[in-house]
Amino acid sequence: MSLSILPLMVHCLVLQNYSSLIEKADDFFKLPLIQVIFAIATAIGIIVGSITWFRKIAFKKSKKNDPVEETYITQNLTSLIGTKDILKFNDAGQPSYKTTLEAAIEAKNVLDTSIGIFGPPGVGKSFLALEVAYHYATMQPGDGKFDVVWWIDAEDLSRKNIGPEPAQNSDLYRLAIVGRFGIDLASSTWLQQLIISLGNLNYLLVFDNACDAGDGIIEKTIKEFKNTFFPVANANKHQRIIVTSRNKYWGNGLELAPWTLNEFSYYIARYLDEENQGNLLINDGGTDEKLFNELNGLPLATALACAYMVENKCKPASYLELLNIEHKNYRNGVTFNKAFEVSYMALGEDALKLLNMIALLSPTEIPLNKLLGYALHNKEYHAYRPEVVDFNLPKGLAQLKRYALITVEHGDEQYAIHRLWQQAVRDLLVEKRKLTEVFDCTLKILCQATAEFKHTDYTFYRSILPHIETLASHYNQKEHGGMAADLVALIRSAANYSFQIGSVAQAMRLNAQVIAIAPDNLKLLHEIGLSNSHNLILRDHCEAAMQLAADAFDYFSGGYIGSDKIKMTEKARQAMGKIYQRKGDFEVAKQLFETSRKLIDQFEDAQHIEQKKPELSLLKKENYSGLLHDLGSVWWEEGLDYKQSILFFDEAIAFKWAINGDKNDLSINISKMIKGVALGLMGEYDRQFDVHKEVFEFLSAKDYEYRRLVYTGYYLFHFGWDRIGWKNRDNGLAADFEKYLGPKEDFAGILEGDVKYTIIKAVVDLRKAIWVVDEQVNEFEANEKFSALRLILLNKNQQRNGRFLDDGTVSISAILDYGLFLDRKMDIAKAVDHAALAQVISLAYELLTIRDVNGNAIGSIVYNRSDDFAYLKEKHQTLAIV
Repeated sequence: MSLSILPLMVHCLVLQNYSSLIEKADDFFKLPLIQVIFAIATAIGIIVGSITWFRKIAFKKSKKNDPVEETYITQNLTSLIGTKDILKFNDAGQPSYKTTLEAAIEAKNVLDTSIGIFGPPGVGKSFLALEVAYHYATMQPGDGKFDVVWWIDAEDLSRKNIGPEPAQNSDLYRLAIVGRFGIDLASSTWLQQLIISLGNLNYLLVFDNACDAGDGIIEKTIKEFKNTFFPVANANKHQRIIVTSRNKYWGNGLELAPWTLNEFSYYIARYLDEENQGNLLINDGGTDEKLFNELNGLPLATALACAYMVENKCKPASYLELLNIEHKNYRNGVTFNKAFEVSYMALGEDALKLLNMIALLSPTEIPLNKLLGYALHNKEYHAYRPEVVDFNLPKGLAQLKRYALITVEHGDEQYAIHRLWQQAVRDLLVEKRKLTEVFDCTLKILCQATAEFKHTDYTFYRSILPHIETLASHYNQKEHGGMAADLVALIRSAANYSFQIGSVAQAMRLNAQVIAIAPDNLKLLHEIGLSNSHNLILRDHCEAAMQLAADAFDYFSGGYIGSDKIKMTEKARQAMGKIYQRKGDFEVAKQLFETSRKLIDQFEDAQHIEQKKPELSLLKKENYSGLLHDLGSVWWEEGLDYKQSILFFDEAIAFKWAINGDKNDLSINISKMIKGVALGLMGEYDRQFDVHKEVFEFLSAKDYEYRRLVYTGYYLFHFGWDRIGWKNRDNGLAADFEKYLGPKEDFAGILEGDVKYTIIKAVVDLRKAIWVVDEQVNEFEANEKFSALRLILLNKNQQRNGRFLDDGTVSISAILDYGLFLDRKMDIAKAVDHAALAQVISLAYELLTIRDVNGNAIGSIVYNRSDDFAYLKEKHQTLAIV
């Protein structure tokens, strides 16, 4: 999903066609009223294509002289209506729904800031919220009532949270990123921080598709939802929350009714006329009324009926006969499903296969072209199930669009379908006993298209993850049990990919789906537990991670009797070692890793005695290199002996090389990455640069390892600037290393929640703020950046038994640079903030001091810039109370 942020002025041009829905038409087009109506109609196609561009609008500064570009719109390609233009909202009546909603938003001194929009499916709830929210979002800075106008897809907010990591609703998470609230997104409390921050602003929030009836105990569900996601109202601010839902128990709402007969007749007449099919119209009020009753006056169903009439040159009376004759026994008492069934039965084979598959995927952001393109070009798969892939994709897409069954998103790269039509397709497939067949075909297409996530098309892989989740949610043991192995393999690949890119909450949700498919498989349960333990320590949930790893260790070392007993036991032991390392208990971590190494060596020796021609066991091939890497990592992070750390990394690299002889092996390059850090800390900059540049080039070709690519780019930048030195910052060489910085925007949301990247970003921000000539330094900004970095490190220290850990980000350099900046300021101005300098020296001391688990100092980290610290401490020794 593209999450790029674009200036408002650009989007105002792109979305200009919305203006006819938001302002008086004659203000825009200067035409008589009748002409305006038809001018609006001609924009239908463009409106449908561009409606998904609007999702969220963030942050207009309150000063009237602020430039327009301070307002941003972010793309979030979620379909809101999924059919042709529906000009509902009873604008012919008095007052219109839009006017009523705007009046509720404008009201003063209200007790309840939430406004509900209720009504049956297909009545236009989301479209009304979109139209009104867009109106406020596009007000000029200084003229608007709201600092924030934000759209939130609320459907997934009621999902059960998996583990301690908060669910990463992409809309709320994006708001936290672009909002400049100063939120620590690596913290498990980021959502609470966001809600508190919003409470101090003027905002208009839209929660679309909120909890509907049947989602649980209604009152309890709604109460919990509000307590979790609604900011506490601030009487001094203008704050409103729009909720769209089928559930009127949200209260304080506006209930939308279906069209009246006059509105219904007007819409059909206008639709057919604008499609140059006016000849299909007949002045037959009786037919209109009967058709109106069959479709319940619902805009969604009426749009579908109109699309069918245009496509088949069918008069309303003839269409009514189709409904009455062929579809008397409509399903589930939902009359407008009859309209869907008429369209469904008229589809050609290409469109039908596409629609059946789409019904089992997530309803929005479906990358059909790439998904089917990857599957179609694999000869082995094509031969295996030709009936799945042998169809004309452009032809099928074109027919589905003409029938208003799907909408285009993001420049024809992705598509969306209304949830009601998805359910209708599934109902039909169940009736025809074809759901299992379609599930099987869809699963195989997803398996083939993802190819175990081994390629580099990040945009596609990222977009396909929610569709894998959705397909898995339709799994039924009775109907699909024979497909469980393929589905589990697909989900586990997706979960592993989510972990690699740092999307922890998603990885854990996917793992939970694996457990749901095979709940009685204890081995699989504990394998998933080990996977989740790795996910959790990325966010510093060490206690939860330890529980999972310890449970797995007890299971595999206890009653488990599988042939891989030793392998799984040692994987669990090593997982516990990594958690102890993360917590700062380095001695315990070393003991666990060394014990595992000893046991694997003993197993290997026993195997060799039994073999006439000894060969490496599978256990050693799969585990040993990673174990050596872990030993190197724990010695590196402890900071006492980098030479020993490098020896372990070299041994890990040599062992892996001996097995497969491939320098492009991922594990080899990960070991090289950390080895390069140890070299940099020792001041061996030539070797460090060569190693990191080689790793950077390797990872640049692997988008699914982008997290580590960002780390490596940071190390190239960081040690390059260390090599130059802050006092030589104006020699023109800094840019040679700065070019390695910067994550792609597609990855920003993922990386912002990563503990290591949180420190990296703070380090880079501080160093860049003071690596300029003296007269260009913004002292206030520099002080802010130092305070932000210090706060992050102090917060992390609370979880580290009194020891400051740096996650290999070596933030001490930024602290020392800031100290040298303050020292330089004192030399020039003969004045300095002594409290700030004392903070710098104290923090630098803590970062360089190694402590045991009881907090006692046991030594100092070997570091290439120890001389800079000694200089500051000696010159300002009266401040250095360390």
